[in-house]
Amino acid sequence: MQRLRSLLLAPLLPLLLPLPADAVETHAPHADASSLLRREDLHKTDSHDSHDSHTEAFFGRPDRMMEIEVGPLGSINTKEQPDPDRRTGKIDHQDFVAGGASLAEVRAKPREVMFGIFCRRVFDVDVIKKTWTGDIVLTVSWNDPEVSQVLPVGKEDTRYSTDDARKLIWLPDIGVTNRDFKNVEVISSSVKIWSSGWATKVERMLVTMTNDFDTSAYPFDRQSLQVIVASEKLMADELVLKPHTDTTLIGVKDDVLTGTGFGGTEGAKPKYSISSFKESDALLVKSRGLFEIQIARGFGGAGRQIFGPTFTLLAVSYSVFFFPLVPAFTMPRVASSVISLLGEMTLLTKARVPDSWTDVYMEMVCLLIGSVSVLSLSMEICFHTYKNEELAKKLNHVYKILYPVVFLILFILLLCFSSGAFNDLCAFLVRTIVCLLLVANFVWVRRSLAPSDGKSEEPADKPEGT
Repeated sequence: MQRLRSLLLAPLLPLLLPLPADAVETHAPHADASSLLRREDLHKTDSHDSHDSHTEAFFGRPDRMMEIEVGPLGSINTKEQPDPDRRTGKIDHQDFVAGGASLAEVRAKPREVMFGIFCRRVFDVDVIKKTWTGDIVLTVSWNDPEVSQVLPVGKEDTRYSTDDARKLIWLPDIGVTNRDFKNVEVISSSVKIWSSGWATKVERMLVTMTNDFDTSAYPFDRQSLQVIVASEKLMADELVLKPHTDTTLIGVKDDVLTGTGFGGTEGAKPKYSISSFKESDALLVKSRGLFEIQIARGFGGAGRQIFGPTFTLLAVSYSVFFFPLVPAFTMPRVASSVISLLGEMTLLTKARVPDSWTDVYMEMVCLLIGSVSVLSLSMEICFHTYKNEELAKKLNHVYKILYPVVFLILFILLLCFSSGAFNDLCAFLVRTIVCLLLVANFVWVRRSLAPSDGKSEEPADKPEGT
């Protein structure tokens, strides 16, 4: 009965006696009196159960302790007295951890915290806004000998909600640091502690994170989705992050990329990696954890958005060379070449990913479609102005063969450099080749028309009927 009274009085102590202003543990800023009850004090209580006069229980503070005496009839006497061991810096038997190291020595070193990240789902990857959204599980484990003091008597482990655990023990404030402003929604969070001194915090959250994407190879790009975690308050000399030793807490689900338009770099399931590093920015020195998912863009979306429309416009412009060389088809010929050019320029101005391989490809298509208008004009001048039907038909036949050949050569050239590292060089080569071909065509047409000009100018000056 006496033991039961002492146990019941422990959580009521803060209500009976106000805490002094300096009664705050350094490892738990918001701890209450019940969270500071020492487990060895309970053993002291057990040792006094046999006495009829009183039962004693002690509640520790940084530099003082509170003694409660419970009489046989339930009377309560309290007395606050300084703790000489705490004031003088002496360390009693409970201030030692495994291996003989003292808590003071342990606290002088940075706390080592292990972290693990498991990605359940990737919902959206936006390379334009440089963000991606994921459903992740963040697991954090650390060893703190003092967590065993808050375990219920007789239990080897227990689980608390994070809010309740924060009032009882020290928690590492590990969070996602590359989150997009405040786009974090915590779905569930709990802390489990063991009598061995280990504690693990498990948190599931939906997070929108900022990410640097390299779009120079778009739509053949490969990206790395990053989750960066760190302590929100402690520096690298106070807390050090390390990857978790339990590999089951790290990874991704098999269908993590479903519906995103991406896949793994070497299969449907993406590869992942986890590491930690130290980052220094002026006085901000942090130990950070990094979790990366390697993904590659699927070809289906690129085919529908880029190659399908451009191939269609190229086919419409190529149809110019199949119209008969008669005055009735002059307008359809001009309309086909001009409309396809306007359509390609519209696609070029609406390109979603700037400074990418797609820009070079779109520019190549635009130059080829624009050159159709020039080539068609050359045929019309030869046929209608110079009345050289033979040369016009010859040009039409040559253009009909060379146009797809030039397109294939340029397209294969761009595919060979689809990594995006030589986009500027590819753009320069495309412009140079197209311009040189147009100049060569102009020279050829001019030389082909030169002999006929001299012969046709003489009869053109003679009066009709002579």
